[in-house]
Amino acid sequence: MLESDGITPDLFIVASENDEYNITKCMEARDHGIHKVITINNDIAYSKLMRNLNLEVVRGEKINVFYSILEKIESSKIVIKRQFCGGEGILMLRKIFATSDLINSSPKISSKIENMGIFFIQREREILPFNTIESFMENDLIVAIGKNENSEILSNWIHQI
Repeated sequence: MLESDGITPDLFIVASENDEYNITKCMEARDHGIHKVITINNDIAYSKLMRNLNLEVVRGEKINVFYSILEKIESSKIVIKRQFCGGEGILMLRKIFATSDLINSSPKISSKIENMGIFFIQREREILPFNTIESFMENDLIVAIGKNENSEILSNWIHQI
């Protein structure tokens, strides 16, 4: 209908429960000159393909439940773990509480660990590179972002700081 009027939309959204259908319709939209396409990812098996096709992806209910379960299992009272990018990326957070032994200690990170991700400290309203702070303070939030393939090593590191 829009094509017959000479109009090309700026955005196309596909939100069915069928990932194959969503991918096909997004590719058709691209073939018609629509550059920004967004779809729902319901099945983890299609998430990498969707990213490789440069589709903007929103997690569907099924995949949200899967990641929510994993995040509950892999999080603790000390460290919160979240997954993103179809499970290929991880985000770990550790807050420094008033009773923590880490207060006034200096942060340490080996070059091996440092090469596995991005690390920083959120202190009040500032985001500071991990290696630039002299010591941890109460309410600091340690943030580690990396690939899921390094999850176990990063998890051990953030728990054992």
